[in-house]
Amino acid sequence: MHLRIQLIHYALFLTALLIAVGCGAQKTEPGSAAAQGPIATAATPESVTAEPAPDLTPEPDPASAEPLPGAKKAKPAAKISQEEFFQAALDGVMEVVQKAIESGAEVNQVDETNRTALMLAAFNGHTYVADHLILAGAVVDARDQINRTALMFAATGPYVDTVSVLLAAGANVNLADGHENW
Repeated sequence: MHLRIQLIHYALFLTALLIAVGCGAQKTEPGSAAAQGPIATAATPESVTAEPAPDLTPEPDPASAEPLPGAKKAKPAAKISQEEFFQAALDGVMEVVQKAIESGAEVNQVDETNRTALMLAAFNGHTYVADHLILAGAVVDARDQINRTALMFAATGPYVDTVSVLLAAGANVNLADGHENW
């Protein structure tokens, strides 16, 4: 759904840009070369006709449509368990992370070592997953059982992009863990 909206915005932008630079307009005087075929000629304001913009109205969402009489209702998508959510964050499986969040997964829930999904994503340098979790409300400076943060996990690997995302989200660089004191 989000991709469809982004594509519509992009199409509207391109249409506006093409109209602004004059694409799709041509001289249309009867008997002129432009009226005979697709040859471009210099246009004057009096002789330009713009082609109508394509209809970019989004189609109605099928999920919101009324069912036909006698139609069977679709089963709601299976809820993703917290364990599957953690594993998807650790493995960088964005589709599962997204579905988990949409189905109500708690982004700040912790596992048995007090680690959040953001920490697990940062541990393996999954920048896009980390960014998505932050946008969904993940606490950037949450600490595990030995006081490590997502920034500490990302900084231990070659994950400069993940570190950058965490810093941009306000991660505190002055925190120390309770194990190595760094």
